[in-house]
Amino acid sequence: EYFVGTYERCPAEVENELRQELESLALQAFAALRCRGYASVDMRQSKEGQLMVIDVNPNTDISSEGGVRFPIEAAGLDYATFINEILSLT
Repeated sequence: EYFVGTYERCPAEVENELRQELESLALQAFAALRCRGYASVDMRQSKEGQLMVIDVNPNTDISSEGGVRFPIEAAGLDYATFINEILSLT
């Protein structure tokens, strides 16, 4: 019920400056928690525009039916290529 009427939009339609801030903050959170390989970083933006990391998941669901399919497709990859990229990180 929490997601009724919501939809995925990936990549997000944001201004280039905000996109750069999001990427930078995600990479900082990834590094601060010493993640390796891949992770998902959830953020929210306050009404005032401040970005806040609310969750870093270093073991996010990468199944073919999970939410990872949106960024994979946005990056122009197919699922097999994505998995091979993950495997090459080890």
